[in-house]
Amino acid sequence: MNDYFHEVDTLSYQHQVRLASNELAFRVGELVDVSKAAIVAFQQQVRQRGEVTDEKYGRVLQYRFTSLIALAQTFKDVLGRAIEGFDWDSIVADVEHAATVQSMRNAIVHDSYPMLSLYSDGRYYFAVSVRRQGQGKKTVDIEVPAHDVETFSLEYVRSLSARLSNYLRQLPESIKLKGPQFDYDWFANAVKHPVILRFGVTLPSREEYGKLDLKNPPPLETAADILDSLVSFCTARLEELSKLPEMPFP
Repeated sequence: MNDYFHEVDTLSYQHQVRLASNELAFRVGELVDVSKAAIVAFQQQVRQRGEVTDEKYGRVLQYRFTSLIALAQTFKDVLGRAIEGFDWDSIVADVEHAATVQSMRNAIVHDSYPMLSLYSDGRYYFAVSVRRQGQGKKTVDIEVPAHDVETFSLEYVRSLSARLSNYLRQLPESIKLKGPQFDYDWFANAVKHPVILRFGVTLPSREEYGKLDLKNPPPLETAADILDSLVSFCTARLEELSKLPEMPFP
């Protein structure tokens, strides 16, 4: 390799806000996919009078829920580096389930606590509230919601996405930087990687490279667009869930 180190600047962090927004959409989608599959499997098992079991989906849903709520910390950290003066607490103050999600994340990440431990009618639930020790052995109570994990997650993500999008769109234009995620030196050194070097890749001049991405919107605007789409997705899926019959009979 070489002695080059990419120093992440403000523009790079703003691109990483865009990437975090994309990942949030991905994580929500994969959680909904497995939840849908579990509900459909339950309905089919009941109609066919077969054995009702959660073995196929429960662990996958647990892992996908963990990945989803971990992104709350990602947004908190990356937005603080992308936007000077960013205040996470003011963002999440009005976000539905935000405090519960933070507490659940801590229980899962620090204690490996299995938050999802109840199954009924094709859906997964948080069985009981949890009391754990936080920093400094402080007692932390996590009061879990009564509704299923998919509904809980969708309500949280819809509320968080709407709040973040609104915040990003209201930023002054001078804060929303434009340009490529990686600078010229990044690519100049990346093409020296042993797996690329043998292809003899030729880069444009430094001046030409600087003009390549200026026609694209600022990454923070793109992030807001992604978050708006996520609000619509969550709303539509919540509507679907509200119309599901309690039992899968005609």
